[in-house]
Amino acid sequence: MGTTNPVYARILIRRLMDAGAEETALMAGTELSADELFVMPELDFEPFRQILSNAAQLYSGGSIGFLIGEHHSTLALGPMGVASGAAPTPREGLKVLESFTRLHATYIQVELVSTISSMSVQISFQRSEEHTSELQSPCNL
Repeated sequence: MGTTNPVYARILIRRLMDAGAEETALMAGTELSADELFVMPELDFEPFRQILSNAAQLYSGGSIGFLIGEHHSTLALGPMGVASGAAPTPREGLKVLESFTRLHATYIQVELVSTISSMSVQISFQRSEEHTSELQSPCNL
C-alpha cells in the first residue's frame, strides 16, 4: 500500500498518552510499540491507519486533528508540513500539498481547481482497498 512519514502518528500517540490513553490500546492491531514508532524513518500505511482509528475511538475530546493542531503548527508535521508552512500564501500551501501527496502519499489525492478569485479543493483519502472518503471545499483565497 505504501508508507508515510511517522511524525503525525508520533505526535498523536504522545498527545493521547499525555491525556491518559494506554499505549497498548493506541497501538492495538499494529504489531508495533510506541518505542518502535518513535525511531522508524517510515511507517507503513496500514499500521498508520490503525493508529488513527484507535485514536479516534479513544479520544472523546472531538477531532483528533484538532488535538494535534492546537499544540503544533504545520511545521511540526514533517517535510510536507514544513513546505506548506513556508508557503507565502494559503493558495501556495495547498499547491504544495497537492504536489507532495502525488509523490509521497499516494493514498491521498488532492485536486485543486484555481481561478484568479477562488479555489476548489477536493481531497480523497483511501481508507482501505475498497473504500475512499472525499472532502470537497470551495473557498476564496
